[in-house]
Amino acid sequence: MTKREYLEKRRKKSNIKTYSDIEMAIKEKEKVRKLSLKFNYLKSIPEKIYDLVNLEYLDLSINEISTVKPDIMNLVNLKILILNDNKFKVIPKTIYSLPKLEILEIEGNKINKISDDVYKFRNLLKINISNNHFDIFPKELARIESIEEIYLSDNKIKKIGPEIKEFKKLKILSLHNNLIRSLPEEFGELENLEYLYLWDNMIEELPESLYKMNNLIDLDLENNKLKSIPKILQNIPDLKSLNLFGNKELVIPSWLWSTGFEERVDVKYSEENLL
Repeated sequence: MTKREYLEKRRKKSNIKTYSDIEMAIKEKEKVRKLSLKFNYLKSIPEKIYDLVNLEYLDLSINEISTVKPDIMNLVNLKILILNDNKFKVIPKTIYSLPKLEILEIEGNKINKISDDVYKFRNLLKINISNNHFDIFPKELARIESIEEIYLSDNKIKKIGPEIKEFKKLKILSLHNNLIRSLPEEFGELENLEYLYLWDNMIEELPESLYKMNNLIDLDLENNKLKSIPKILQNIPDLKSLNLFGNKELVIPSWLWSTGFEERVDVKYSEENLL
């Protein structure tokens, strides 16, 4: 694909109409690709939606929905499903087998565990389950072989187990605003990870194995409880940003500037960390 073809494809995609009225959508159902019914006080998904077989994007945020009927399987072209701020206690199993689903947003609900059946998500690239009720890292997500982005911020997660090494394709991991105190050595086996967001936790030290994360670009550790950082971080070749701001007991080591690390990496920290 040439650059011109790529830009034309993006232009056409951005021009796709977003319907916000279900009755209008039904009248033009063959045309409907995007539908947003957020903030409609819905207690269930309107049955008429299941007739929109060409639908690719469905936003049902800020409603009162707690279940999804099997009829959703009619939406064979659905790629993006947004269920934020509803009343789900589990991820509905009825959506697991949506054949083209790539993005699932279901933050701001009451979910506290993940079913073993999530492996049925065949093409899911991104899942956002932030601001739910998790207190341990849901290792079951590793069963989603295609997953590249996981957002689990604003939960109560205290521990991440060694199973984290199973997330071989992961590129983005967001775990900010949890209760995490430490990272297992297996974290270093996330060799494809590019963005790691861990601000507002209680992390006291970093595993030496992080140096193996050759593709890591952005490491955000703001507002933790770090006292030191391992020198071996300088061996992460693609690192561009390291945020250490708000770690009150951290003493910035001299190797940050003596090795040239600070010249190639944007390092953020407080002046008090230099004392």
